[in-house]
Amino acid sequence: MATENYTVTQLYENADVEYSPSLGRHTSGKLKYKVTGAENEEKALEYATAKVSKSYLKMDLKRLAIDNRLSGNVWVVSASYEYKVNRINEYNKSLPQETTKYSMSTTTTNIKFSRLTVGRYSAAGSGKAPSRGGGINVVDGVPQGCDIKIPVITMTITHYWKPSQFTTTLRNNVLLYGGYINSEEFRGFPARSLLYVGADIQEVDSGDRKITQVDFQFEISPPDDVEIQGWDYKVSKAGWEYLWVDYRRHISDKNELSPSAKYAYVERVYPACKFEDRLGLSAKG
Repeated sequence: MATENYTVTQLYENADVEYSPSLGRHTSGKLKYKVTGAENEEKALEYATAKVSKSYLKMDLKRLAIDNRLSGNVWVVSASYEYKVNRINEYNKSLPQETTKYSMSTTTTNIKFSRLTVGRYSAAGSGKAPSRGGGINVVDGVPQGCDIKIPVITMTITHYWKPSQFTTTLRNNVLLYGGYINSEEFRGFPARSLLYVGADIQEVDSGDRKITQVDFQFEISPPDDVEIQGWDYKVSKAGWEYLWVDYRRHISDKNELSPSAKYAYVERVYPACKFEDRLGLSAKG
């Protein structure tokens, strides 16, 4: 069997470590490594797992995650370390329970094509109304469309931390990963169906001490099988993938100018990450 050729090198200038004066020790840390020779994310994580130290400053390695891809086979992998003691765990038990809230509202969007043309009518003596291929308000073969209401479904997760546990790294992740979608299933929602759209961070009173409360907001878009007029099959897409259709104007056998769907494309337009790693939330709830 051929020997795999790869290297894993620590990027020392990117080390990020938290120190707790009350505990007299380091409580969390993140190191970054450059992995070369990996053809995909899975290989990059496999190589990092084999080489990255399982402990750092008496903290245990908790997880490895892809940070970014520098080139074809060169990756940056982050290693997260944590230290926990019994009194931290006991304090966690006294934190308020996490809560989840769902809400639904609507917004307006413009559509160019209908799902189905249910009727065509014409004035006396004008002949049969021509087909427009589902196009709405067609002018010179170009659909102008119409505005419709669509639902916006939002999930809000409220989670609590001891201030010393809500580290600078975690705070920065909460603030900087807006606009990311879930790369894996999260809280029962399939990959790429949750868009992280914002968070509110505040310190609140809990008995005789302060705790950190974070309200996370996610917008939900379920997977869909999209019907395209004139096609005998549906196009499947993940929730936050973008589907666009290439319509061409053509003149039919009856000399009618109308749009026709020729090609359809599904695009990934949002970056993805594992919310459990980046936002400090359990994937199972």
